[in-house]
Amino acid sequence: MNTIKDVSAKNDFDILVENAINGDKDALTELCNNISRDVLYLSTFFLGKQEGAEDIAQEVMYDVCRYIHSLKKPKAFRKWLSTIIVNRKNNYLRDQMKRGTTVELCEYVEDSLIEERNDFVPVASLENAELRYVVKGLISELPDRQREIVALRYYEDLKITEIAKVMDISFQCVSKQLSLANKKIKHGVDDYMYSSSDGRAVGSVSAGLAISSTLQYDALAFGVANESIIQSLVANCYGIINSGTATAVTAAAKQGLMLTIATVSAVCIATIFAVAASLFQTAPEPVQVLPTPEPAIIVFQGGEAVEDGLAHLNPESVSVISDDMDIVSWWVTAVDCDEVLLNGDGNDSIKTLLQLRESGMYGEFFVYFNLMDEFGRVHRQGINFYLIDILY
Repeated sequence: MNTIKDVSAKNDFDILVENAINGDKDALTELCNNISRDVLYLSTFFLGKQEGAEDIAQEVMYDVCRYIHSLKKPKAFRKWLSTIIVNRKNNYLRDQMKRGTTVELCEYVEDSLIEERNDFVPVASLENAELRYVVKGLISELPDRQREIVALRYYEDLKITEIAKVMDISFQCVSKQLSLANKKIKHGVDDYMYSSSDGRAVGSVSAGLAISSTLQYDALAFGVANESIIQSLVANCYGIINSGTATAVTAAAKQGLMLTIATVSAVCIATIFAVAASLFQTAPEPVQVLPTPEPAIIVFQGGEAVEDGLAHLNPESVSVISDDMDIVSWWVTAVDCDEVLLNGDGNDSIKTLLQLRESGMYGEFFVYFNLMDEFGRVHRQGINFYLIDILY
């Protein structure tokens, strides 16, 4: 969830997940209690109705109990859980269509980007119940894909690259659809405020914060109204937890892992001895040690340097300063994503980075350079930067 928590709370949750991964039944039970409301809420939100959402939520809870051992990093739990919910929802819709059941699906419309970058809404949206109701209505009118992206971004607090992996779509699609959703919410709130305004000026916050606040309030009300269903989701998992199924699967997985490690270790040791023997048989030719060039300096143009220059926000272009190396090629990717978003050769590196923002892409990115020294060796250097849609 996109709630404000202190570091210790986040660490406590990671520890809880880690204990559940390691087969702790009490930890798994507590984890199920912790996530049950979110699972039912998101299942209902993604499906657009509660009919069928309870079945989806129950299957998700079963999956968590059965396969929690497969999760390698506790910090990846939210992404993993979101993936399960989305997949279970998609499977449900496919089954309904196979049975001939009519399923209402919003058409995915490839709208053009709105040029205006101001997606701020009045700060009163965080406190005004009527305005939250308006925002909730605007969210419900979004196409299915945009609604899912909005929930994953502002309720589950996933990064754009994580959302792309969860939904199995491109980074560019997520970024663009999120931008479109923000603009629609912002314009809808503007219309409401204009029709109900008494002429007073109000402060502003980002559309994302208003959406997040609305979803949090909605989830709380949803949890109270569906408390008995949420409790039954967890109660139905007790059989799996207490039967030892999850623990047995975890133990089997660990045993298999240890066997794999032992086998790989034996192979590696044999390989090391073989390589060592060959080294003793033939002495290698002397290797010429070439000097290492001084690292290049990567410079951003435009935007703003923050945190004593350790981070750069909204740069317009990038270039390299080096006396010893020439640029061979360059490319830009998002964090945790190998997809190349921009690229070029040689001095073409001055190519503007504004194209990313103009396409509605926000988040953390990396720009990499392949640099060739005077001996023909290629060295790679990279640096991160951020594109944000928050106005200062």
